Amino acid sequence: MIQRTQYIIISIIATIVFIIAAWFLLSFFSQRFVASPADTIKQPEESQPVEEPAGGREPSWDGTPVNTSNNGISVRAPVPYADVASPVIVAGNAIAFENTVSVTVRDADGRVVGRGFATADAPDAGQSGPYQTAVAFNAAPGTVLYVEVFEASAKDGTPIHMVRIPVRVARNVSSFSIFLAKEGGPGCPRTFAVRRAVPSTVAIARVALEHVFAGPAREEWEQGYRSFVPQGAVIKRLEIGADGVATLDFSAYAVPNGACPADTARVQMEKTLLQFPTVTSIKLSVNGDAEAFLQEVR
Repeated sequence: MIQRTQYIIISIIATIVFIIAAWFLLSFFSQRFVASPADTIKQPEESQPVEEPAGGREPSWDGTPVNTSNNGISVRAPVPYADVASPVIVAGNAIAFENTVSVTVRDADGRVVGRGFATADAPDAGQSGPYQTAVAFNAAPGTVLYVEVFEASAKDGTPIHMVRIPVRVARNVSSFSIFLAKEGGPGCPRTFAVRRAVPSTVAIARVALEHVFAGPAREEWEQGYRSFVPQGAVIKRLEIGADGVATLDFSAYAVPNGACPADTARVQMEKTLLQFPTVTSIKLSVNGDAEAFLQEVR
């Protein structure tokens, strides 16, 4: 009887031990092989830190305010949410290494569709100066683009102080020519017609002059085209009278040094305006002073 009781007790203890062991084993394997959320959800890959574009993250196309300046670089053209055509005029003021401002045009997927550069006309190192350039791009009408203006880091070329302007490719455009200079032999540079397109506007003559001021796109620059009109040129008044006389008065115009550069700049503006049928002659002046443009070609 005693032996039987001992046998029962031992069996009970063995059963309890077996149950406890099985429970520990089940818990161990459950924790070891059952996937956790961290195992099934792909974690974002690490990337090199990049500077946040001015204005925050991706701007929405709803008129949300966009910063147009960032640590010494400002953009006055194009304005946010503007319609644009290729090439787009990019202009503003900048403090940048070697006065060089870089421009990239991207689509909404981040693909580069255009590149350019400009040189800020700064009075001295570390001071702000105006810049302007024309940047050609390849995108279909209605496409949303982002014009990125920045300084390339002197350390490694990384874009810094970026300003990012959202724009849209215009569906309706007006076409015209501007006249750019190209050296080719003795004497002053000759001027040649280069085609431009802009969003449809009634102020076509003024816009054409602005493209002359902006000068060649990068691809045209590489072909030797130049603009001799000074970067700081600011139109005060442009009127085309009923008699066909176009009066172009500047509030700021630093006449280029030398007879050839000064005359070439004048010819660029005159030929650009004379292409329009309502213009038969040109009067140029700076704050009403016509003698500022009276320089003879040697």
